[in-house]
Amino acid sequence: MSQNSAQSEIKTWMQSLGGKFILLIVSVVSIAMGIIGTLHYQSESAYGLALLKTKGETLGHFMAAVSAEPILAYDFVTLNDYVRDVSKENDIIYTVITAPDGSNFASHLNKDNEFIRQARGNIKNDVLIGIVENLSKEPRVLNVTTDIIFNENIIGKVIVGLDRRHAELAAHAALRQQFVNNVVLLLVLMTSIYVVFRYSTLHPLRQLMKGARRIAHGDLDEDVAVTTNDEMGDLARTFNVMMRNLKSNINEKDSAFIQVKNLNQTLENRVAERTSALQVLNHELQHLALHDPLTELPNRTLIQDRLGQSVREANRCNRSFAVFMIDLDRFKEVNDTLGHDAGDQLLLQVSQRLLDVLRDVDTVGRLGGDEFAILVDDVNIDSSIIVVNKIRQAFEKHFTLEQMSLSTSASIGVAIYPEHGDSPQALLKSADVAMYVAKQQKEEYCIYHPSKDFHTEQRLSLVGDLREAIAENHLRLFYQPKIDLKQQRVVGVEALVRWEHPEKGMIFPDDFIPLAEQTGLIKSLTQWVLEKALSDLQGWNTNNIDISIAVNLSAQNLQDTQLTGYISDLLKQYKTLPGRLVLEVTETALMHNTEEAIETLNKLKRLGVFLSIDDFGVGYSSFSYLKRLPVDDIKIDKSFIMDMAKDIDDAVIVESIISLAHHLGLQVVAEGVENNTVMKQLVKWNCDMAQGYYISRPIPENELMEFIQRLGSHMNYPISNSAVASI
Repeated sequence: MSQNSAQSEIKTWMQSLGGKFILLIVSVVSIAMGIIGTLHYQSESAYGLALLKTKGETLGHFMAAVSAEPILAYDFVTLNDYVRDVSKENDIIYTVITAPDGSNFASHLNKDNEFIRQARGNIKNDVLIGIVENLSKEPRVLNVTTDIIFNENIIGKVIVGLDRRHAELAAHAALRQQFVNNVVLLLVLMTSIYVVFRYSTLHPLRQLMKGARRIAHGDLDEDVAVTTNDEMGDLARTFNVMMRNLKSNINEKDSAFIQVKNLNQTLENRVAERTSALQVLNHELQHLALHDPLTELPNRTLIQDRLGQSVREANRCNRSFAVFMIDLDRFKEVNDTLGHDAGDQLLLQVSQRLLDVLRDVDTVGRLGGDEFAILVDDVNIDSSIIVVNKIRQAFEKHFTLEQMSLSTSASIGVAIYPEHGDSPQALLKSADVAMYVAKQQKEEYCIYHPSKDFHTEQRLSLVGDLREAIAENHLRLFYQPKIDLKQQRVVGVEALVRWEHPEKGMIFPDDFIPLAEQTGLIKSLTQWVLEKALSDLQGWNTNNIDISIAVNLSAQNLQDTQLTGYISDLLKQYKTLPGRLVLEVTETALMHNTEEAIETLNKLKRLGVFLSIDDFGVGYSSFSYLKRLPVDDIKIDKSFIMDMAKDIDDAVIVESIISLAHHLGLQVVAEGVENNTVMKQLVKWNCDMAQGYYISRPIPENELMEFIQRLGSHMNYPISNSAVASI
């Protein structure tokens, strides 16, 4: 068959009634399928966008829940950690936490997002807030904003920018699949119609009317009889084909309707499943936001909420309740020595023991780190001691960590409602102050009292006076002599600062040193003491008084990166040999950021100054630990020295410390010597140096000069002469 003949036959067929009918059916079905595909695409697109928006709202609520506390604490490091962690998913473009006025608290731009990688060249503003404002106007970006609410006040906003691209791609994929299905179905229909028209014939005209009447009455089951093969027969056959096609279309439409119905049901089921999953996720997020992930105890947020409930209940019933703040002793040492896994085991065991010794109605929570809080109703100041004893019971038995038996204790602070605070924040603050006092004074517990609070108006006023006293040089240095027990001569003094307040009189270090540490004045106070001590030492050396001078350093001083340079400059300024300066640090101070403290001590040792461990024996150190420290001597705490004459255990401890220290190549200083009996015993045990009231109390510089002139810095010291104690 020639090409022209084939084209002519096709053209003739298309102009025939059968060809036109087939084209009409194909067009109708195509339009119907197009409408169905469009509706399906819109449904998939709306569903994907709804899921994306729900994810943004869920993430916003979660971030709002966990961000309230860092915002109130101005903890922007934690806020930045939060936004960075939640912005790692590909469909998150940015996460921003702002103040109510729009200023930035924390923000993170997900540079791994495809949209950000493509748009980086078009971003003109380097400030993240500006970038977010530009990106939020992009049609591709879905912006979700959630208020951060604390005590019914908006304290900030969480802004999450999500990429619509993932939802659109899913909808496009569904549209492509629907198109493929439609093409296949259309081909099937065309084939069926073609076969029907090819092998069917028309009924005679006389049968057409009868067939038309049956069709009018809805009877589509019986064909029109075909008796001839002429045009009328062709028409009859065409009529039968039309009737069968009509019936087939009705069935196909019913089938399509059933398919659409099934698709809608499937979609509804998927939405129900996703909704259920989101509800479970929301529950988990709510639990995570209100509970400590390690111990499963209530966290600070939930503790504050329950404190608020207790305050309201106590007001209605005119009752009191107590808040107990607990801080574990030696917890940092456990972490540094045994590792954080052992520290976590200890926290889990402590939390379980607290739950065991307290009532089910009491609230036990973990505030963070090694701090726990306990809320007990119907407790006053007197009955709080009973609860304290229960808490102490939890620490009586040893803890087992990695097959090691460990004994630890805790410092407990107690605050009572309403005496010590009328709000959750005030009660937690009061309990925290009491706990800090208990730890500082090495007591097992402390009940809050305003006199112990460094943040009262009186204390704040004292802070201003102390700052002025340092600036105006209103402080004084007293010196306590230190003698060499072998050579029986004065070899050094310890500088002790005193404050002569114009209204309150003489204020001793125990009253204002903690205040300086709490308020950050300890650096300027230490610098004043160092400069005054080295200035006095230069004057003594000029007068041929060859002694050393000791200055105490606090934990904060050891974290000061400028300390070594400052001391080096002072030594040069006052032309002092580094070995004449003794820097004393306590064991407790070394426990704060131990590695940084050791690094500072190594720098000071390279400078040539003399290093000493003060109050040895009452802290957390051991002789094995001392091997890491570049120290020259240790000062045995006076609590052992003062009681060793009447307490055999203290005597054994002192003798053992002296012996072990000498084996490590360290000198030993005994402080707190108050009688001749103790002095003789120290000489017998080959103790190197001593200081205390038996030798001399801390005295001003002019009295120190008289003291040295009376004894002579190189003269024999009469150990048995008790009259020296009165000098």
